[in-house]
Amino acid sequence: MVLYLNADAVLTSNGPSARVDGIGASNPVGPHCKDGAGTGVHCGSITSQNTTRFYSNAQSGGGDSGGPVLQNNTEIVGMVRGFDTALFAFEYIKFAAVLDGINAQPNPVGKGFVVTNN
Repeated sequence: MVLYLNADAVLTSNGPSARVDGIGASNPVGPHCKDGAGTGVHCGSITSQNTTRFYSNAQSGGGDSGGPVLQNNTEIVGMVRGFDTALFAFEYIKFAAVLDGINAQPNPVGKGFVVTNN
């Protein structure tokens, strides 16, 4: 994927309804909220997890994939993935796994990603 930005593009951590000010726990537990373009903000609790994903009762739906999952209101801990029919739970990719995947590439764009508060 290639993104072209207009010359007047401004980098911001403010989304339509979510603000990301930091990176949360690598292995999040407890309550969280996701913000998806399709279904908006829904909150729930993490019910289980593995090395790269966690599962929750926080509802997500079509158009939400890639949306942020936050704890403590502004700390990103994951991204919306979908629904796991075997676990009957909504599935989220741990943000730590996303960063690990980026950093594992030989010359990755985004390596060393940090959240800035602006």
